[in-house]
Amino acid sequence: MCSRLSLLAAALGVLLLGSGFKPFPVVKNVCPLCKGKPSFDTVVLTTGAKIRCDVIAQNSDYYVLERFGVLRMVRKTDVSSVEWKSNTPPKLATGDQVLLHSGLALHGTINTVQKGRFIEIRSGKHMHTVWVSQIQAAYQGGKALTFKASPTQ
Repeated sequence: MCSRLSLLAAALGVLLLGSGFKPFPVVKNVCPLCKGKPSFDTVVLTTGAKIRCDVIAQNSDYYVLERFGVLRMVRKTDVSSVEWKSNTPPKLATGDQVLLHSGLALHGTINTVQKGRFIEIRSGKHMHTVWVSQIQAAYQGGKALTFKASPTQ
């Protein structure tokens, strides 16, 4: 039984990684005393894999996904459909996002863009400084920012 679960987990990982999506950390339960299960949207990838999460925002190229406080982004071209928990698509915010090469995403308000150097993005009470060498993509007001790493970095 355990080996079947391991094989299933490995197969699901291959489907998710094949799409370029970095899976969420494995979390069984963040509130063992809470009654009922959390309700999530279900993002169906073109590979057939399903991601249970909250779709909290979008930009021109990505959906921003949140699950238990962890943010990820998935390319819209890698999504075949979204099954909304409310059965109707909500009006998604655009906001600003920075996608890191590690797969982590920051969502908030970009305060500073130092072309070729770094981006500062405020998320809640926290200000994050992200060096250009760490950035896979960045979006301000839903539109992609263009930037290049400086040769001295």
